[in-house]
Amino acid sequence: KNNTDRKAREGLYPTKGKEDVTSFAMGGSPTLTFPRIQGADVAGRVVSVGEGGDPRRIGERGLLDFNLYADERRDINLTPDYY
Repeated sequence: KNNTDRKAREGLYPTKGKEDVTSFAMGGSPTLTFPRIQGADVAGRVVSVGEGGDPRRIGERGLLDFNLYADERRDINLTPDYY
């Protein structure tokens, strides 16, 4: 279960206006806009590796984080708002 999806569906983010919804320090972008496409996350298994990749990784489970962060603090999110 994804808490962000659930909270957005249930309207648990307080509004700052008709277009913006503010999250409570949940990480990522401080505003959400609607309509919003949720579910920009991916999980799966490694099925192949490219040149220089370690073939021992094939078969391992993985998770892809689509967020782009400004630095190692991970609290300044540069991901476009269309996600």
